[in-house]
Amino acid sequence: MKSLFTVCVSILLIFSCKEATTKKNDVSSTKTSDQIMAEDEPTNVQANHDVRAISEVFEIDTSPFALPSFLSDQKELLHQSSWEDKNGTNQLIIQREGPIENEAEGLLSPSYTAQIYAYQLLASKEGEPQVLWDIYDFEKDCEFDLWIGLIPNTLRITDLDRDGISETTLVYKKTCRSDVSPATMKLIMHEGEEKMALRGFMKLPSDFGVMSSDDDRIGSYEDEKDFANQPESFLIFAKNHWKAFVEEKEFDQF
Repeated sequence: MKSLFTVCVSILLIFSCKEATTKKNDVSSTKTSDQIMAEDEPTNVQANHDVRAISEVFEIDTSPFALPSFLSDQKELLHQSSWEDKNGTNQLIIQREGPIENEAEGLLSPSYTAQIYAYQLLASKEGEPQVLWDIYDFEKDCEFDLWIGLIPNTLRITDLDRDGISETTLVYKKTCRSDVSPATMKLIMHEGEEKMALRGFMKLPSDFGVMSSDDDRIGSYEDEKDFANQPESFLIFAKNHWKAFVEEKEFDQF
């Protein structure tokens, strides 16, 4: 699905962006929330599946484990990890499917759909695990440059309110575009079954994009209403995490 648009963007990026070449070292599982916020800078990671779990108090195990029977092993596995908290043994699974060519008549060019799935499970010694929450999102019927996926290094497992129950935060972007316009970005945080989210547009590097530089949607999220009745530390963390990754470094496409 490469296009002339991709070639043009690549040329522009060469002359306007300085590529970051240094990756961070592994982060200790004893970081404080202040340290996480201070160190939460994006890196230029090429591998789409290269996500990193950072914990304040939980030991994160990224060893492979068997997927539950209700999840398809035919989807692309972006991430899996497990850890213990007050609720028990947690398992995080993130998958992607696509691009899938759509079957439709009368189109001048083929269109495609891509989908992302995420699940947090509580493992059980007997039977299937309990689903604490799940995420399903998609970019549908795209005839142009299509992408959906995690933004590298954005996955966080924390205990910001110190109650022994983990918060899980992930950030992904999705887009269907034929020009240099910003991608949609979503930050999703869960504590148990409770969901909080920031949703908006990424910010393009300077001198990019067809959206006006004074458009207040660029680099901002819609609202903070999901955090209204939550601990203040949740929103502080989410806002810092959003700011750290809101600038789009790569014009990803399938």
